[in-house]
Order: sequence, then C-alpha cells, then structure tokens
Amino acid sequence: MNQNETIFNRSFSLMLFTGFLLFLSITMVSPIMASYAISLNVTGGLVGFLAGLFSMSSLIIRPICGKAVDLKNKKKILMGSYFVVFLAMLGYAFSVSIQMLFFFRILHGLAWGFASTTSMTVAIDSLPHKRIASGIGFYAMMQTTATAIAPMVGLYIAGHYGYRATYLTGAMMALLGLMMTPFVLTTPPKNSHLSLLRSVKFSELIEKKAMLPALLTCCNAMTGAAIGTFLALYAKKLGIEGIGLYFTVNAIAMLASRPLLGYMTERFGLMKIILPCEGLMALSVIGLAFSTSLTSILIVAIVMGIGSSGASPALIAACINSTTKDKRGVATSTNYVGLDSGLFLGAFIAGLLVNWVGYFGAFAFFSIPILVTSTIYAFSKNGNTKIQTLTETDLV
Repeated sequence: MNQNETIFNRSFSLMLFTGFLLFLSITMVSPIMASYAISLNVTGGLVGFLAGLFSMSSLIIRPICGKAVDLKNKKKILMGSYFVVFLAMLGYAFSVSIQMLFFFRILHGLAWGFASTTSMTVAIDSLPHKRIASGIGFYAMMQTTATAIAPMVGLYIAGHYGYRATYLTGAMMALLGLMMTPFVLTTPPKNSHLSLLRSVKFSELIEKKAMLPALLTCCNAMTGAAIGTFLALYAKKLGIEGIGLYFTVNAIAMLASRPLLGYMTERFGLMKIILPCEGLMALSVIGLAFSTSLTSILIVAIVMGIGSSGASPALIAACINSTTKDKRGVATSTNYVGLDSGLFLGAFIAGLLVNWVGYFGAFAFFSIPILVTSTIYAFSKNGNTKIQTLTETDLV
C-alpha cells in the first residue's frame, strides 16, 4: 500500500525495524548453536546436521510461503510467524535434550521461511512504485547491518551471561517485532476465499520468470557460504592473523556503497548494475584464491562488498519485476529459495573441493557459476526487454 511518495512511510519504516530485529535475533544465535549443541551432548556429526536443519526446513517451506502470502492475510501471517520465532527462541533456551533442540531448530527454520518472505513482500508493497529499487536497497542494507553485528552481539552475550541469556534476548527481539506488526498497513489479498491447499499447483509455487535472477542469487550465496565457512581455516593455513577484519571491512564496503548503487540502479536500470557487480564478485573470489596476506584479503573484502551491495538488491528487484503485484509473494519466495539453496550447498561443495583441489581451487571454482549464470542472464529475455528498469514495468 503506497501511503505516499516517500520511501520511509509508516509501514516501510516499521518493516525495516521489525526486519532488523528478526535478522538480528536469528543471526546472533547461529555462532553459538554448535557449542550449545555440544553442551547438550550432541555428537560431532549431528552438530553439522543440526546447523543444516534450519536452512533445510526453511528451503522446503519457502514455495508454500510465497503462495500463502499472495492468497492470505499478510498481517496475520506476519504476526503468526514472528510468534513462532519467539516460541522457537524460548525453546532453545529451555531445551534439555537433543530431541528438543532438533525440534525447535526445525520449527525455527519453518517460521523463518514465513517471516522473511512475508516481511520483504509487505515492505515492497508499502513502497511507492518508482522507488521500489531504492527501497529494496535500504531493506538489503538493513539485512547487511543486522547480519554484520549480530554474531558479535551473540558471542558477547553468550560469553558473559551464558547461552540461555542469548536465546532469551533473541526471543525478546522477536516479541518486540511481533508487537510492532499490528501497526503495519498491508494490501488485502485478491483471492483470500480460495483454499491454500486446493489452489496450490506446483507450477505456482515457483515463479518461473524469476528463476534466472534467483539462480544468480544462489550462485552468490554459495560463494558467500564458502568464504564464511573456510576463510578462517584458509587464513590459519597461511599464518594470517586478524582475519575477522574481512567481515568488518566487507560490511562497511557494502553499507558505504549502497546509497550510490541504489541511485545508479534507478538511473541506469537493473542489468547495467547486476552484470558489473557480478563481475566484481567473480573477480574478488579469484583474487581471494591468489591472496597470501591480510592486506590482499581486505582488498578482496572491499571489492566483494561493493559487488554484493549492488547485485543482491538488484536481483531481488529483478525477481519482483518479473511478475505482477499479486504474485510478489511467490517471486520473493523464489528469490529466497535461491538464497537458501546457495547457503545450503555452498559450504558443502566447498568442503568437497578443499579436500580434492585445496583452498586455491575451491575459491577459484566459485567464480565459474557466477560468470556462466551471468552470461546466460545477459542474453536472456530478462536482460534484453523492458524488464531492465522497474519504472518501465507495470507493477501496480
């Protein structure tokens, strides 16, 4: 619902705030999940499986989330999903067995699937038509900020006050977000009378027109997951200290470049931002493979930050722009399917490659899917029609 011509209307501002709390609460518990599981006597093999359960369950539920958001009351879905996130956080805090921890991890992943899809869809619906690209950029900046500071916050609370305090803090964040959702204005669904189960067809669970940009999102997420999982080990092998600076510098580069890239996206169109930024990401991961010092790795962090800062919001916009307003939920879900798939596959593939070809080959490999998919996208209908800019497609 476009309340006025400014980006920061009431609904979008509220979604930025509640979304920040959502991403902060979820990301702050991730770094301590493994050690918390071990404290409950979860064995080494099951620790990795536990970590993957979250992404796996959210990935499975994503397609249904998108259809539900398009057909049913968005505000009710938003409130319900935030409430379940709150329950899952409480469940973590008071888990006393492996079975309880696994149950709440699955529940958390399912709730995250609904909460993140609905939050972004409602945020986009609240934006003025001509400011969607910039609005998505601010939403992406919010995500970046939350995920950049959350691990540090989570580790600090866990180190000083214990695991339970960390999960209870996350639960309070989810509860605060839940309390804000009734004040958000949402657009009424056109076909709310339809049964979700009867109306869902497999072809409607994934927006086909959004699959190429979602595939690029998947490639980017795979690269990010590989770096996040193995950079510390790579640095240790090279004898490089202070590798945590990579993530700090990367986040700063993303935040600093986002306003200019948002303006350029509106000025020049999606494709003229996506392709150069994907090129920067491919170049940076190749550069990482050749890096032998902290200085060179930090240069990679800057280039990667600029590339992902431009590409990620533009790819979200490309997914949204590929369809009509009443299918934004499915389009948003399709983008998140790409993201979840990439996060799930990236670390797994990187682990295999590190064992087979070493860190150099593993990091260099991830430039290939980015370059190949970018080339296909450039010559596809998406790259050569009026879909190039948001203002040229009728989204209302």
